[in-house]
Amino acid sequence: MTLKLSAQAKRVVAQAQITPEVLDVMVSRAAVITHKDGNRRYHDWLLLILGDRLVKIRKLELTDYASGLASVEEECEDCEGDGCKHCGWAGVVKRLKL
Repeated sequence: MTLKLSAQAKRVVAQAQITPEVLDVMVSRAAVITHKDGNRRYHDWLLLILGDRLVKIRKLELTDYASGLASVEEECEDCEGDGCKHCGWAGVVKRLKL
């Protein structure tokens, strides 16, 4: 399946060095999920696919619930919420709430 890529998706795919062949595998093998930021998941990648367009792609972070520390999400200052390498393409960063 050949998808059209949004500007954000093009940027992430290029900087993560994902080839078109690998992207096709990711999309074809991705699990359908319900998530606030996407509707497909392939290993540690979250994808938002609408029709024939890859709108958003980002790498998921592991969350440690055992520590008991609370965290809060803030908009990434480096990219102002657009997504960049610093924030893992999410547009937000997590900070510990003290």
